[in-house]
Amino acid sequence: MKKGFTILEVLVAVVILGSAVAAISGVLSTSMRNIGRAEEYERVTLLARAQMNELLALPVWRDGTQWNGQWAGDYRWTAQANAIPPADPQAGYLLVRMTLVGIWKTSRGEKTFTLETARIQTRDETAPSRR
Repeated sequence: MKKGFTILEVLVAVVILGSAVAAISGVLSTSMRNIGRAEEYERVTLLARAQMNELLALPVWRDGTQWNGQWAGDYRWTAQANAIPPADPQAGYLLVRMTLVGIWKTSRGEKTFTLETARIQTRDETAPSRR
């Protein structure tokens, strides 16, 4: 008897090895795609937080006021302030909610990321301006 592998054993080993390599490359491809998506969300999160900080620096948010703008590339944003009526109509203060939506385009369509915050303002500050 000769020592060594038969051609059939070699073919079976090559098929098993090929299947393992194909499975690993599929997993790596999916992982790289997911990393790309996560990077987009992280980029929009950072941009949205920076924009929200700018809006927080404004002295007054008037009820119904809208802002919008463009970040780099296909990234854009919109924001809106909405006064929330207090339980006590005689209260001198209102809670004003700010909603900021970051929007960007992907190969699968538009994606959005929403941030919200709120602050208390006097009723006079919050009233829409009369022009």
